[in-house]
Order: sequence, then C-alpha cells, then structure tokens
Amino acid sequence: MAETRKLAKTCPVQVMLIYVTGDRPSQPSSVVHNKGNEEEGIQRRKDIRKLMNLKEDLEADDIPCEISTPSGPVSQAIAREASEFGADYILMGSHGNGAMYHLVVGSVAEGVLKATGKPVILVPSDPEHGDEQ
Repeated sequence: MAETRKLAKTCPVQVMLIYVTGDRPSQPSSVVHNKGNEEEGIQRRKDIRKLMNLKEDLEADDIPCEISTPSGPVSQAIAREASEFGADYILMGSHGNGAMYHLVVGSVAEGVLKATGKPVILVPSDPEHGDEQ
C-alpha cells in the first residue's frame, strides 16, 4: 500500500481497491464435507475487512478511496472495474516469487494491459504489513 499512498500524494487521484474472487473451481471435498461455502464466507469477510481497513487508512491521509470485490476471471474483472472506474493507471501488487508466480502474475498483468490499454504498474508488496497493493 506504500506505493499507492506515495503515488496518491504526488498527484490528485482517487483510489479503487479491487479484490477479485476468482471463478470457483470444483471442490469435491467441500461437497462431501459441506464446509466449502462456510469457509469461503469466513475468508471473504476477512478479505473485505482488510479492504475496509486499507480504505480507512487511505482516507485518513485524505486520499479518496472506493472498494470493489468482483468475481470472475481475475484479469477480466480487474479490466472491467478499471474501465467502469475510469482508471488512468492500474497498480497491481506482487506477493510471491518463482516461476509459477511469474507465469500467473505476468499473465494477469498482461491480460489487464491488453484489455484496458492502460499502463499497468507492478509494485512489490510490503510483507511487514501484509500489503498486496
């Protein structure tokens, strides 16, 4: 979040925090044990609470902020939200490493870039604060 805050303080911007819940894969164990929806609901509430806290932090610094929690394919959902919001730039946080990470993040960032035609800026997360930009 530090990079988002830094950018927002250098020029007048409004921030939209987007957390995409991807398409749900088939989960046979959740059907058998009937725990999938309950666990997903708990995690979703935690994720939304984290977004609310980030929003409050930004607004405390006089940075206007909105939240969106779309679902669907990640790059398409981000592109759709960015388009509806009228984003000029898209900051995406990184939160992993290794070949698989580069494959996934690279393909998501590339998908967003192709779908929006807007600059996509990848920024490292702040592991000390659990930030994922």
